[in-house]
Amino acid sequence: MKGLIVVHTENNYLEPVLGNLQSEVSKKELAHIFDDISKEMFRYHVTGCPVLYLEGAEGAIKRNEVYSPIKEQLWHSHTIPMKDSFFGQFLKSKQVAIDSGMTSVDIVGVAYGTCVTNVCDIFNDNVTNPCDRLSCERASYDLGWDSKKLENILSYNMPARIREELTDKPISLIS
Repeated sequence: MKGLIVVHTENNYLEPVLGNLQSEVSKKELAHIFDDISKEMFRYHVTGCPVLYLEGAEGAIKRNEVYSPIKEQLWHSHTIPMKDSFFGQFLKSKQVAIDSGMTSVDIVGVAYGTCVTNVCDIFNDNVTNPCDRLSCERASYDLGWDSKKLENILSYNMPARIREELTDKPISLIS
């Protein structure tokens, strides 16, 4: 069964940041992408396909920081909270996907250049960057996993594809 992984869609991605050159056009485009992600979450729900939501910061859901239309879809979703590290969250999401019987996943959300691609690499058993590998090892320790469990999770190849139109990758093309 195919699943959807939604990565870090909090409101702070839509707010201006001191020193950030992101234009108003790109913020509006990202809000549009978040709206499309909420529609995709709904589509997955009504077709019986599971959705995993990766919280961008510990407690973001409770603090009402998740983009509102996406938050409305969370009651259908399995939330993977942010605890100690992003890589711990990414590994935990793969374990949940395996345990729930997913056979492949689509990945949407932000940030394309880091979190989204890291999730995809972990799902596709493609963690080749030594720094990312070390981050996985440290995160597995924080999760209480031994090296065998980490290897079992990483080596389980679950086909994953990034739905680029539902990530912040197109934003760089706007400016």
